[in-house]
Amino acid sequence: MKKRATLVISGDVQDVGFRGTVMRLAQKAGLIGYVENLPDGTVRAICEGEEKAIKSFVKKLDMCEGDIDVEAVKVEWSKPKGKFKYFEVKYSNLGAE
Repeated sequence: MKKRATLVISGDVQDVGFRGTVMRLAQKAGLIGYVENLPDGTVRAICEGEEKAIKSFVKKLDMCEGDIDVEAVKVEWSKPKGKFKYFEVKYSNLGAE
């Protein structure tokens, strides 16, 4: 069953290459959506796909590799909106990307 998940990931997740890792994991899982840095130092990912694939993806995000140290992943579930075609990194003007 297709679902939409909004994830907020906290920890050492900005300026460490985390969004690229999230994008690769999402693409491998067959998910669509995006990942972006938020001003409070967290990272938000919005993804759509099969519920089982999203749950597996979320588990893989709980990582401590190199400079990446994920402390928590909060997940909110909703119905898919079907607005995405692929998974991408959204860039902002938050400073160093």
